[in-house]
Amino acid sequence: MKETFPSRSAKALKEWSAVCRAMAAGSQTVLLRAGGIDDPAGKFGFPANAFWLFPTRHHEAAARLVGWATDFAIEAGCAGGPAMIDLLAVVEEVCWLDDEHLLEGLAPLHVLAADVVRQRFAYRQPGITAALIRVWRRQEPHLIEETPEMTGCRSWLDLPHPLSCDGMRPVLPEDAWGERRELFFQAVKAGG
Repeated sequence: MKETFPSRSAKALKEWSAVCRAMAAGSQTVLLRAGGIDDPAGKFGFPANAFWLFPTRHHEAAARLVGWATDFAIEAGCAGGPAMIDLLAVVEEVCWLDDEHLLEGLAPLHVLAADVVRQRFAYRQPGITAALIRVWRRQEPHLIEETPEMTGCRSWLDLPHPLSCDGMRPVLPEDAWGERRELFFQAVKAGG
């Protein structure tokens, strides 16, 4: 498969460590985000089509995940020290969903508990950004110390320097990726 990402990237999305673990295992292929303060029109945006996942424990708790995914939170709770950056997310599709009923069809594609998804949907204005994400893993992780500029309640980071995207492999093989991709499009088109 042809590379769908840059040779280097300094852009990173802060994401719960447990969700990063789920994405590394191929158990999550969709991001569900409400709009933040810096997002135009209150809708979560993507400043880049490819970005690193920066694991964080901010707001994270096993109770915020579906029951079968709590092991990801347990694994993430054991991590310490510099952030291990080895997952590159590539955005394939982004949809704004303003029909809460469509969220149920996306449930097999993420590890968030239903009440967390409902809270995100209702945040500020009804609606949520759903993004289909293909995750690539680097054999040798980058280790990044968190600086004061990286802390706080913010989604996007500019890393201190661009990180090499060499040695990347897709987390999911083509057939499994194709199935999850099809499930995403069935779910978001169900209301249309």
